[in-house]
Amino acid sequence: MYPRQSLNVSKTKYILFRPKGMHVNFENLALKIGDENIQRIGTNCEEKFFKFVGIYLDEFLTWDHHINHVGNKVASGCYAISNAKNFLPQKLRLTMYNSFFRSYCDYGILAWGGVKASKLNKITKLQKKCVRNIAGKGHRTHSDPLFSKFDILKFEDLFKYNCSVFMHKYTLGRVQ
Repeated sequence: MYPRQSLNVSKTKYILFRPKGMHVNFENLALKIGDENIQRIGTNCEEKFFKFVGIYLDEFLTWDHHINHVGNKVASGCYAISNAKNFLPQKLRLTMYNSFFRSYCDYGILAWGGVKASKLNKITKLQKKCVRNIAGKGHRTHSDPLFSKFDILKFEDLFKYNCSVFMHKYTLGRVQ
């Protein structure tokens, strides 16, 4: 016999995904378990977003919180590569890039990578900085030849590549 399972109300929350222009009267919307209210996540709430399998979501699906999180993570990776450029060989700095930068950009990119370019400015600028640090070049060096030299896709191209791979798998019936 399986033990009886119950929800922990203090750990249970809800979010109402909606367009920004949609008005909802949350005073009339109260979800409860037993006699206890379930906390809402969203605008004018204690929590503005939540983390779901590593992706930060808000009620308007703006991706701002997730992009900010990824930006902070890749900034740390860029800093590590910058500090290592004077004593680690280029090949190891490239490995650091794939570990500390690309892995964060790749994760869930199909969901959040298609936002407008202005929201991704921080990430694209950090990527260029990272590529220059891998090459050991200065901040004024043109980055396009370096992307090509190291076979690194720019963020926009990384998104397109992942979309193409997904669609290829989808058409073959191999999406899992």
